[in-house]
Amino acid sequence: FPVTIAEGHGPYRDKKAYDLLIQSEAGLLSITGTPETPSKVGISKIPLKKTGFPALKVHNSSTRSMDGKEVPFAWIMKSTRKSPKALLVTAYGSYGQTTVVRWPWQYWGPLIEKGWAIAYAYVRGGGEKDFDWAEGGRREHRHRSVEDMIAVVKACREALGVPANKTAIYGRSAGGFLVGSALARVSDGSLFGAVFSEVPYVDILRTASNPVLPLTVGEYDEFGNPAARLKDFAEMLKISPINSLPNEGAERNVLVITRTGLLDYKVLPYEPYKWIQRLRGYMTPSQSNPTDPRGKYIDYEANEGHSYGEKHFAQARAEDLAILEAWEQGQLRF
Repeated sequence: FPVTIAEGHGPYRDKKAYDLLIQSEAGLLSITGTPETPSKVGISKIPLKKTGFPALKVHNSSTRSMDGKEVPFAWIMKSTRKSPKALLVTAYGSYGQTTVVRWPWQYWGPLIEKGWAIAYAYVRGGGEKDFDWAEGGRREHRHRSVEDMIAVVKACREALGVPANKTAIYGRSAGGFLVGSALARVSDGSLFGAVFSEVPYVDILRTASNPVLPLTVGEYDEFGNPAARLKDFAEMLKISPINSLPNEGAERNVLVITRTGLLDYKVLPYEPYKWIQRLRGYMTPSQSNPTDPRGKYIDYEANEGHSYGEKHFAQARAEDLAILEAWEQGQLRF
């Protein structure tokens, strides 16, 4: 599968054990070592030809962001299809970590089987290139990762011939900020028609302004410190999904589904709940029914945290992908 899967290519590849989690999730489980400290190598890659899964068509490409920077992306779909019926674009773009491809059939198998294309946007802030690429999406440059995401969605749609009402975007945790901010910029459905997020980091300005919260201080180098730097405050005000939404929220024709866990201590569960209410436009004085979901839905598991365990993950993912497929088929009414 010729797409970067975090094999020590990030800007922190020389820091021992930095990419352990990412490489473990990708099925590599290797720690980057030094001549003095030998590398440790774990399980090997699975030979794809022996898995029994259908072959995937893979295409690597790039596009220009708003400032002219070239942004790489890749898309996959079943090799038997000439064109996809729908498109899902996913990205992460934070902490110098790569947008993890993982094993596509495990995470997106039902959509791939149904004829969707899955695209991976390698936006600034991520670890697909070098240290400067990661720094280019941090703090006061955070808006660049959002612009990169929007540019990739446009380019991928054009390349595959998929309209906005058949295009969805996905982000998890810090990737949830990315898709949430993109939605705030294009909330009318003209770029994509659905957003799928899990444990999204969306109340950035308020969280970063409260050092009592468990992860706030540790995030200063990544997202900025609004209490100490005016330009960090201005940037967060501009890109925070909750703060940058128009008062009326997102248009009814844009489906949003998100998940959280009540035991999540990384992205506290009140964040996605606040975001969904803002997306519904509850702040608009003229809205007669502030509880109207308007196609914006949230689900949760009471006994799960930032990552669902095996007991609930498969069922939750199956439900969410079934909703996306029903949306693409025009079977949802909202």
